[in-house]
Amino acid sequence: MTTSNRDFSIGSRRRCGFTLVELLVVIAIIGTLVGLLLPAVQAARETARRSSCGNNLKQFGVAMHNYHDAKGSLPYGCGGPAWSDFGLTYPNTGGGFSGFVAMLPFCEESKLYDAIMATNNRPDPGQRSEYRRQVQVGLCPSDFTTVSRLSTEAGRSNYLLCTGDKLVQHLCEEGAVCASSGSTPVGVGRGLFGFDSDSKGVRFKDVTDGLSKTIAMAEFAFSNLYTDGSNNRRVVNDEYATFSSVDGTERTPRNCRAAYLGTAGYSPAANGREYIVPGSNMYAGRVILFNTMLQPNSAVCVNRNAPGASEWQWGIIPPRSRHIGGVQVVFGDGAVTWISNTIDNGTADASGNQASAGPSGASIAGVWGGLGTRNDGKVTVMQ
Repeated sequence: MTTSNRDFSIGSRRRCGFTLVELLVVIAIIGTLVGLLLPAVQAARETARRSSCGNNLKQFGVAMHNYHDAKGSLPYGCGGPAWSDFGLTYPNTGGGFSGFVAMLPFCEESKLYDAIMATNNRPDPGQRSEYRRQVQVGLCPSDFTTVSRLSTEAGRSNYLLCTGDKLVQHLCEEGAVCASSGSTPVGVGRGLFGFDSDSKGVRFKDVTDGLSKTIAMAEFAFSNLYTDGSNNRRVVNDEYATFSSVDGTERTPRNCRAAYLGTAGYSPAANGREYIVPGSNMYAGRVILFNTMLQPNSAVCVNRNAPGASEWQWGIIPPRSRHIGGVQVVFGDGAVTWISNTIDNGTADASGNQASAGPSGASIAGVWGGLGTRNDGKVTVMQ
């Protein structure tokens, strides 16, 4: 049998591997795919965070209803057992706790509520460790870019209570009846929450506009903070900052927008004792309220008085979020709804006053203002 000769020379071997050009092409394709998929992954994660944020609002909505079932009214915005600070009693009809304190037993936080009521100190994290407790349902997962909370600071809240379409003002809301008058309790303004004791909170039957047309709570993206040279916490001057003023010239929507958006910038909000940023203390009523005047994610303005004065007297505080294009709110009936930044707010942007409407009457802030009030008297249709 004849065996054929085979050529085993090096030149006849089959080539293995990639050329440099082929490798570069593969890398380019992989990079393109990653570039296409990464935004989709980020969007999916934000969708999940936004859903979780909405679930937190839903839990507070359920707690609000359970509280009403048990007490016969909604909790105060700022109230509770009286306590004194700098020789002043907050407010004259009650204390200075936020409505979230009253709802703690209905959010599976009964032990924390009992500890707070047992001490009955003003909600200062420097005095009591209870006020440094962070309740997780009070945080929106999308607000992850905020500077980390110090262990000495109060528990925060990414959710605020709606006080209506007027200024959030200490002791009573501007434009409201601040003494008992007919069916209007002391200090209760146009929204579902106000400065009052829990025995005089708003009842569902008082909401003549309907619970499904009245906002109860909304998101609030917390300001970024930094620690200055004196070891005080300050607000970073970015799009999430809170403009503060001592003289109160920014108390109208028009002046607030001008101050916040002006080329001169805006000042950090701090007062030497506690930076007064909405949501900075879940347990303090003076920093847990918002109003429906300026559109969501608009300018945020508060005053800054020296210790010894009536702190946190007023504020123009629209809700805001780190979601794109709007905020989530929970209505009085417990429904969580998305509100766009472009919702109609009437003539509020150009307003140099709070208008003359008292506890009832049409809102100057259009659809947005009407949604924040319990007795606006109009059939409100969201746009």
